Amino acid sequence: MAAGADVQDPVDAAGGQGAHVVREAVAVPGDLRAEFAHRRGPARPRQDRRDRALTAAPCRAGRPAVPLVPAVPLAFGGRGVERCRPEVGWEEPGVTDRDGGGCEPWRDLPSAIVGEVVADEPLSGGAVNDVRRLTLADGTRVVLKSSEQAPPDLYAQEAEGLRVLREQGGLRTPRVIEVSARHLLLEALEPAPADGDAFWAEAGRAVARLHAVRGDRFGWHAEGWLGLLPQTNAWTDDGHAFFAEHRVLRYLREPKVRAALDPADLAGLERICDRLPRLVPGGPAVLNHGDLYQGNVVAASDGAPAFIDPAVCWMWAESELSMMYCTGRPPESFFAAYHEVLPLSDGWQERMPLLHLRELISTIAHFGAWGDCVPQVRDVIRRFG
Repeated sequence: MAAGADVQDPVDAAGGQGAHVVREAVAVPGDLRAEFAHRRGPARPRQDRRDRALTAAPCRAGRPAVPLVPAVPLAFGGRGVERCRPEVGWEEPGVTDRDGGGCEPWRDLPSAIVGEVVADEPLSGGAVNDVRRLTLADGTRVVLKSSEQAPPDLYAQEAEGLRVLREQGGLRTPRVIEVSARHLLLEALEPAPADGDAFWAEAGRAVARLHAVRGDRFGWHAEGWLGLLPQTNAWTDDGHAFFAEHRVLRYLREPKVRAALDPADLAGLERICDRLPRLVPGGPAVLNHGDLYQGNVVAASDGAPAFIDPAVCWMWAESELSMMYCTGRPPESFFAAYHEVLPLSDGWQERMPLLHLRELISTIAHFGAWGDCVPQVRDVIRRFG
């Protein structure tokens, strides 16, 4: 899509009932989905899958465990914390558990690849998912996200978000191989280079082109998820009202937020929301990735930047950039290249902590008074409230 083009609301191609079937036919080497289904034989009855959808699958005694390697964490940012749940134990590389003590939750998923897995590498990946990089018998590597506690439409919405970012926003995203109510199977990509200025400059240009795609109002055609909590996306004509109500105030009702913040904090956040039109110049509704921080930028097979884990919506460009700026900031080449494609308004850097409130309060809503999120919120209140 050309930069600056107006677009219509996307059609929800990944949602709907019965999400245990593959929703997006993606070209992968050798048409993996069909090939795996052929090798594995007839699928289990659909009713059996539905009955077990929200029931934790026990480890199966007597089945050899796939070799595990240490979990690979995703850095939360530059403050010595991680944007992931605490790590669980892991087996040494090459060790198999032939007494059935190991647990491989993917074995009971409604997936055609289960019988093809020969290696299993846990990855850290957020508050909801068990994330694993699986190696298949033919050497192909895929990434599996699964959870027994995920909302039923979580993975369908993520698959749709990846499609929208790719088709309408022009971003590189992983190919979707399978999606169900319990799992999402994706093309495996590589970590972003730690200090690659050229890589991050190209990522900045890609995000600027994404933000050049405009909508006619703020929100999204469906409610979404950020972690385990709903992301409210009600259509709104006014960006200040949308940010205040659906990105800040909605979290003030969450129990962990009310426990971590005192009445003066809550009153200060409400004052900021009242004053928002004087604090933030606003701007047009543009296509947002929705959860854009450094850990959600990875590398495609050719080394180009690719983007994962979206929470897509139409919102200001600056609110999107605030998360990248305030959470594990990438090299300056990212912002310089972005500015070359889509110039930023004067004072944008001073507004970054204010617009970062959504991420701070969402983290508190999930984990309580965790890390330095509460002190950061109070600093924003002192500066802007």
